[in-house]
Amino acid sequence: MSEGQAFWCFSLAFYERPGVPGALIALQDRDGFDVNLVLFALWLGISGRQPLDGDALAAAERAAGTLRREMIETHAQSAPKAPATIPTATSSGGAKG
Repeated sequence: MSEGQAFWCFSLAFYERPGVPGALIALQDRDGFDVNLVLFALWLGISGRQPLDGDALAAAERAAGTLRREMIETHAQSAPKAPATIPTATSSGGAKG
């Protein structure tokens, strides 16, 4: 198994643990952390690989930023937008109760 595949398997298994999705999303929304970068740092530590030094962390941040821009933000921009108001039976000409 390649290191990329090992990281992917770790990420999926770790994310399935109770409480992890909420904690990671809170780190993202509240503190601005990149979930992929957090998972990567956890994988390095848990798997016994060498921890990230300053240069390696900067490179990982650049890679995560590229991934975010190319995949996540691009897809979010192209996703259908919710309507400003949600039609109700009374506002859409339907029968009133």
